[in-house]
Amino acid sequence: MPPSRDQIYCCICGAPTIDPGYWTPDWPRKKWLTDIILLTSAHVTREQTEELDEYYRARPRARPFVEYAPSLGPAAPPDSPQRCVRLEATHKDYGLFTLPSGEEVVPLYVEYRPLRQAERGSPLYLPVHRACLTVADRYIESAALAPAPMPDSITSTRQLWKVLYRRMPGSVGGCVWELPEPHDYFGGALCRNVDWEAGDDPAAAMLHEQCPLQITNITELVLGNLKARSAYSTAVAEAPETDISPSTFPWLWDLDMDLMREKRKSGDWDWEGLARQLSLSAICESGDARLDLPLQLRNRCRIWRLLEKARVDDIAKEVFQRRAEHWHWRAFLPSNGPCPPPAGRGSCPPSSTNDGHYGPPSAHTRRPPPPELS
Repeated sequence: MPPSRDQIYCCICGAPTIDPGYWTPDWPRKKWLTDIILLTSAHVTREQTEELDEYYRARPRARPFVEYAPSLGPAAPPDSPQRCVRLEATHKDYGLFTLPSGEEVVPLYVEYRPLRQAERGSPLYLPVHRACLTVADRYIESAALAPAPMPDSITSTRQLWKVLYRRMPGSVGGCVWELPEPHDYFGGALCRNVDWEAGDDPAAAMLHEQCPLQITNITELVLGNLKARSAYSTAVAEAPETDISPSTFPWLWDLDMDLMREKRKSGDWDWEGLARQLSLSAICESGDARLDLPLQLRNRCRIWRLLEKARVDDIAKEVFQRRAEHWHWRAFLPSNGPCPPPAGRGSCPPSSTNDGHYGPPSAHTRRPPPPELS
């Protein structure tokens, strides 16, 4: 078993999962953080029964991206389709989760065992908030309508699992508290410690703790940012009015379209300007002052962006790229001798070996003097 852990973080949004025993009515905005689903994967056996997949920690140099993504164990037949399984779970203290069967499991953890056919691995469980999974389901529905989805993007629940589990460190022993994310979850890094330290970044903590669902009066809140069209824009704009609806902004799936239509009939409004503001990535930040939006809606937008930008092996490829750039840079360094100082900072001390790298040039590399003029 891994060592005890005080805090586990959602693999979709990066906010904490909270033990229901620690929740009190004084924290109304945090109650949704106690409702957790564990994701794992399963396959159909040759006997036509469903069995959870087994995962192993990868052996070093087993794959190009060996540092991430535990290896799928050999128990699953190669032609068996894999599916993502959702398990109801209750968060307990010390990083444990209890399944409806009463079994206690440890998320974000794979037992370290050699890859041998005779030995068995263990299921991998990834914790997510139920609300975040609902946002992910909405995103997958909208992605299915896209004419040409981006390669390796999230287009199904199975693909969501593949994106998340392949961010899991796969060759390091022990356990982790959170999955790495290419954009660091768009804030909150100072809060994600062994405990959720909201005081280290109060603005980010306040944003991340807001439930992305059940936003009261969302249509009125969005329309409150609509401005009358100016005389100049009325004179030059001949294009049809911009549509603001769930079809153009799928993260606003709960807009009341009857209210939207009534607003269109009530005057000459700058719908295009509002659409441009809603399209800005900055609206998922708590400090953005362009629009007056509740933090709940901003947090929903943040989670939507995380799903939108997620790709299979995104963390592994980023690390691999940094490593390649590092070794490319090192290839231009000399095999011995000190590194040269920056240009304009003075000369290097003479090299004790006088090999011509950074000290005075040696005899065989010294440029000959110019010929004397007769």
